[in-house]
Amino acid sequence: MRTDVNMERLMESLHRTGDIGKTENGGITRPGFSREYEMASKELIAMMKEAGLTVSKDRVGNIIGRREGSRSGALSIMTGSHLDTVTEGGLYDGNLGIISALEAVRMMNDYQVETAHPIEVVAFNAEEGSEMGGTFGSRVMTGRQDLKEKGLCEKLARYGLDCSDLERSIRDMNQVGAFIELHIEQGAYLVNEGCDIGIVDGIVGITRYMVHITGESNHAGTTPMKLRKDPVRAASLLIEKIWDTALRYGHPFVATVGDVRVKPGMYNVIPSEVVLLLELRDLDPVRVEHFTEELKLYGSVEEELKPFGIEFELQVDKPSRMLDGAVINAISEVCQKEPQIRSVTMSSGAGHDSKEIIYRVPAGMIFVPSEDGISHSPREYTTEAQIEKGTRVLYQTLILMDKMKWGRENEDIGNKSQQQYRNDGVN
Repeated sequence: MRTDVNMERLMESLHRTGDIGKTENGGITRPGFSREYEMASKELIAMMKEAGLTVSKDRVGNIIGRREGSRSGALSIMTGSHLDTVTEGGLYDGNLGIISALEAVRMMNDYQVETAHPIEVVAFNAEEGSEMGGTFGSRVMTGRQDLKEKGLCEKLARYGLDCSDLERSIRDMNQVGAFIELHIEQGAYLVNEGCDIGIVDGIVGITRYMVHITGESNHAGTTPMKLRKDPVRAASLLIEKIWDTALRYGHPFVATVGDVRVKPGMYNVIPSEVVLLLELRDLDPVRVEHFTEELKLYGSVEEELKPFGIEFELQVDKPSRMLDGAVINAISEVCQKEPQIRSVTMSSGAGHDSKEIIYRVPAGMIFVPSEDGISHSPREYTTEAQIEKGTRVLYQTLILMDKMKWGRENEDIGNKSQQQYRNDGVN
């Protein structure tokens, strides 16, 4: 089987969409629903049509390019990623997953490969965080967006949309057999391990707290140090405990104090309160729970912290999701047959559209390295050699997945039936 990737064509296409929104700082700013997003959408649609795909775009800006299969009634195999970016982002985040998927379909055309299943290249809108939250396009497509969410219609109105547009953008996921997403890792694990491909087994959950530490405000000049009830001191002890405990829990557990808010925030006033923004991520929700309980216990028994009030206010609790065993095995099989490709099974520390899709259909992910672990930055970079390897693995995995049965074609998919996927996470 020929697996040569036309890298000149791929890179030209990557820039054709990816350079839209380029700023004077060299970054890419192409937020969902923006003029730049619409411009990139038009370029992508044109490229899909050039590749012979039948293209549709829903009311929220998700794009699907479909290559028909030969078997009547076969479910489609979907592949792609998101087309939007953060402010001053990079060329590769999301965009590479779409263009690699498009290139895989072009390779099928070049090598006259006839698939039994339709292959659909998808570009999701608004994966990056917005006022509607992250992974908005895939949430809408899969029917996981709560249409009765408070304030949703008012938010949509700012983009010329209403809730009926969301209803009309829901895809019948019973027609989709499986999904696979190529994405940059956005971390340094693959680079540090010397690996070409990450086979993603799961996407971590995200738990966020506002930690309120209450002390006693007083005059900064007249209150001796040993008589102070300063919550900044308490916060420093708690932050050190967070760091040391997270190190002990080990990879992939991470804990981040993203902000320290000191009140009232004046030179000459001992603070009355410190608020920490704490985020915890891990594949195992039990470990997150144990970490939180350990931190709370420390706050109550540590002698220096006893004078302070410490309250944990839960803000976000998004569960982790394991990806599909059958898709993971397909990626692994392809990598094992490529002796020059070094792969590793790993989890994703960032959220992705696959995390929404897995609630409805079997889904898997392929990671390619991010140089220096940098993403969401103009310095985001993946070498052409790594892009070629990732695209080659994606192409061969799609060919292998096409030989498999999905959903109603076979009731046992990775030890989980398609109907079970339908029922998971229903709002």
